[in-house]
Amino acid sequence: MGIIVVADTHFGIKKGDINMSMPGHFVDFLEWIKTLEDNPVIIRVVDGPIRRENIKEKTIISPDKIIFLGDMVELWDSEDEPVSACVSTLIPTLSDIKAEKVYVLGNHDNILKKIVLKTHQEEYMYYRLGKSILKIFPDVYPPPRENAIIPEECGNQKYIFVHGHQFDKYFTRTRGSYKIWSVVRNISNSLTVYVPLLFVIGILVLFVNYIANVSIFLGRSPTFWLLLLLTIPRVYMDIGRRLWNRIVGMRYKEQETVTNFVNWWDKFVKKREVPEYTNVIYGHTHYLNYISLFKQVENPGEISSWRLYQKYTERLTKKNIPVENTPDLINISAWVTDFPSFSERFFQNLERTSATLKNLFAEEKSKRMDPELVTVGTFLYIDEDGFEFFGWNWYPSQSKQKIFNIPKQAVVLRRECGPVTNDPAARAVLDEIGWPPEVLDLWAENPYIE
Repeated sequence: MGIIVVADTHFGIKKGDINMSMPGHFVDFLEWIKTLEDNPVIIRVVDGPIRRENIKEKTIISPDKIIFLGDMVELWDSEDEPVSACVSTLIPTLSDIKAEKVYVLGNHDNILKKIVLKTHQEEYMYYRLGKSILKIFPDVYPPPRENAIIPEECGNQKYIFVHGHQFDKYFTRTRGSYKIWSVVRNISNSLTVYVPLLFVIGILVLFVNYIANVSIFLGRSPTFWLLLLLTIPRVYMDIGRRLWNRIVGMRYKEQETVTNFVNWWDKFVKKREVPEYTNVIYGHTHYLNYISLFKQVENPGEISSWRLYQKYTERLTKKNIPVENTPDLINISAWVTDFPSFSERFFQNLERTSATLKNLFAEEKSKRMDPELVTVGTFLYIDEDGFEFFGWNWYPSQSKQKIFNIPKQAVVLRRECGPVTNDPAARAVLDEIGWPPEVLDLWAENPYIE
């Protein structure tokens, strides 16, 4: 049995006139999955510390399932046309793949809950998609039962799949109010060409009523305010959301994610039977991460600080969660090419140099990732031997090798120490297993804004 997991393609999202999603590269990736049905491939992976003697070969077979882990289509910061163009590009290839498709909704595509329906047997309804079926789940896959959590099993490992916004403070503290943004987007798109006209008419009505001292079209102010109200969704999407995205940008903070995950997990498992030693796979953050309590990377002494691992165990202890009921956390990154705008870069540089801002973002809050230094186009491959991180080679260098292994130890080293490939020995090993030059250079830099 094999499973491939991808997350956060955000099809249709753009920044200015630049398309940030990667529909063309993602179709190439789906085409590659299709070829696995007839031709499994052998890939070099690193099993353990990043040393040449730990390189081994792994056979990648056609998956039985492909799990799309939320935010696959951008239904907050997009218009209908680019979303439709991206989706129509994917459907032919996706329909031709025999693997079952599972879609777990995220926060940016949460409005699709409208099509998440149950059958008379209380199971989620599936949709026929080409050679297999598509199942859509609103929050978690497999969905929990009233008294038990039933994970997906592969080999001797167990897995639960969730998008990850469920343990993001920006969404947990707003108690679901974030769901309104998809509605605002829909209203905004429906009024796209009419917003300037409505605004101008509103001003004219106000002006005529004032000059003539008359009351037409519902009175002096009601018409103006009604027309102005109709323009707000579009003004918000064109100005408000873009301003928020440019000023705030990507603000993923690892330790906050761990704290919020533990809070979510405590509620999720309460009064339910929990299988031992389960893995939770999630996206949302757009970054790679791996925290293991039971299968830690070999030779932890090589790593200078296990700060996130320690934070995780501390939070679990405070919640009195038994060790055997504590999952390993596996975070996969996005398929969007993000880059900081001028205003985002300005605020990042300001944080680096301003003592006042450093105090505001002290301790754990200061440890956040730079979106410019993210490895995008990654996926998780699961089989009976466990799981591995892989990257899709979409980079300009375009070597013949389409995928490359991202060792678990490399993910942990980058989180704990920052640069990884500035070590010539590690760089040589990762180059040998097929890392593109662009990724080798990327992982030589410190990915944090400090």
